[in-house]
Amino acid sequence: MAKVLVIDDDAGTRNLYAAVLATCGHEVTCASDGEEGIRLSSGVRPDLIITDLSMPIKSGFDVISAVRGGDQGVPIVVVSGDCDDNLHRSRALGASAAFAKPVRLAALRNIVSELLVSRPESGCLAVTT
Repeated sequence: MAKVLVIDDDAGTRNLYAAVLATCGHEVTCASDGEEGIRLSSGVRPDLIITDLSMPIKSGFDVISAVRGGDQGVPIVVVSGDCDDNLHRSRALGASAAFAKPVRLAALRNIVSELLVSRPESGCLAVTT
């Protein structure tokens, strides 16, 4: 079981991602903005982070910068409704993957599985639907 931190200001999105990841056997912690996500990431020490880009207080860009400043190894997945330029910018800052909203849940499960492949207890198998 991997520890996953989900950071999104939309409660419905957070809850959906958390439910999907929990069914894969992951321990999920949620944050409602970038500042809370940055704070939780240092305490939870997640194996993977999923973050939105546009959030109050601190953005997903701030999350990526803060995490990359402290732990180069943790994979970061960006799922955002922002424009393609911002998704590309997130990759340049160190995000492991970036998806436009709405993301297909199968694609989210697939990338989480791929990024956690070195962890045999990572949970769900990749799904291609």
